[in-house]
Amino acid sequence: AAEEARRVAAEEDAAREEEERKATEKVSVEKARLKEEAARHTAEETAARLDSATAKVSSIGQGATEVCVADVASAAQAEPAAEEPSEDEDDEAAVQREEAEWLESQRVAAEEARRVAAEEDAAREEEERKATEKVSVEKARLKEEAARHTAEETAARLDSATAKVSSIGQGATEVCVADVASAAQAEPAAEEPSEDEDDEAAVQREEAEWLESQRVAAEEARR
Repeated sequence: AAEEARRVAAEEDAAREEEERKATEKVSVEKARLKEEAARHTAEETAARLDSATAKVSSIGQGATEVCVADVASAAQAEPAAEEPSEDEDDEAAVQREEAEWLESQRVAAEEARRVAAEEDAAREEEERKATEKVSVEKARLKEEAARHTAEETAARLDSATAKVSSIGQGATEVCVADVASAAQAEPAAEEPSEDEDDEAAVQREEAEWLESQRVAAEEARR
């Protein structure tokens, strides 16, 4: 009965562990999917914004370069002019430079934000891994402790049952030896044993055989 109870408990523990493992795996897969989807959306949005900003910066820079080249060519071909560039042209060039600098700063800020987000994700994953590992270690410790207590209790019960069977068997053996010795020392009787004596002897034999079988079963169970 103790072995059957232990086997059933082990099967229940195994089934519960399998359910917990499946649930944990399902949660991990779902978390990974959500994290991957969020990262993909963030990366796509950031890439789109960076591409747009880069294209805008490139177009502005190209336009400014073409304007400068055209100005240089026209200045080389034209007669030297005494007047300085007009104030409107200076303002437009300054605005273009400021816009280009702002777009570059936005690109750098976006890259920095993406790097920080990646570091935060890595730190969060590390914390989750440590927490999961700690929970696994604690579960293993509790399971080992429960198994040890169960084994100790089962061993104690088996030792108690074996001692009880051994003591009973030893007492019955001593009684049988005493009966045989007294019968050998007694004077031979002419009359046959009575029916009550036969029944009592049969009962003693059956009890001794039953006790012996219990002792053997207990030793086998302990082994």
